[in-house]
Amino acid sequence: MDAPAILMLESSKPLVFIGGQMGRFFISPFLPILGDNAGRGGEKFFTVFEKRENVEKLIKMLEDMSSEDSEAKRKEKKKKEESEKGIPKRGWRRFFPF
Repeated sequence: MDAPAILMLESSKPLVFIGGQMGRFFISPFLPILGDNAGRGGEKFFTVFEKRENVEKLIKMLEDMSSEDSEAKRKEKKKKEESEKGIPKRGWRRFFPF
């Protein structure tokens, strides 16, 4: 799910300032109903994500996490293949070279 998330963030990057301002205008008046923490947290959210640099940082973090995850999977697969090399194939699989 990292590729769709990155794609969505990349496509919405040009409109983050407008989205932040619209969120402040339409959503911020209703946040204090949920409590003081929700009001402050919502205001902080709009402040952080109305800057393109912060969205760019989030995209970079997602890409880094994705590459680390794929690298770990690759190492695990290689380790599994190496451990299976010593095990002889049984049954009809022994006739196939792969």
